[in-house]
Amino acid sequence: MSKAVKVTLQGKTFTLQTEEDESHILASAALVNDKIDALRKKAALPEGTLAMLVGMELAGELLKASGAGERYAPIKVRAERLRDRLKSSLATRGTGNGG
Repeated sequence: MSKAVKVTLQGKTFTLQTEEDESHILASAALVNDKIDALRKKAALPEGTLAMLVGMELAGELLKASGAGERYAPIKVRAERLRDRLKSSLATRGTGNGG
């Protein structure tokens, strides 16, 4: 049976209708918040960009864990190139603005 679970993501509260255990939903929200906060410390990016990058990171982790990555091999190559470019850009920004 579906139930309402309130989560807070980056200061915004959402009510989700879910059949998942509340502790699982809250742990998921905490993981997303932690990853966004960690990325925010590396670069000043808009909230939407931070959320998309974290989504990409989590999707990549899910594909690795599930073994479904082979189906998405061409996309994986492109995503890895994009990730490398992003890391390079973030490193350059970090060096250029004092850290």
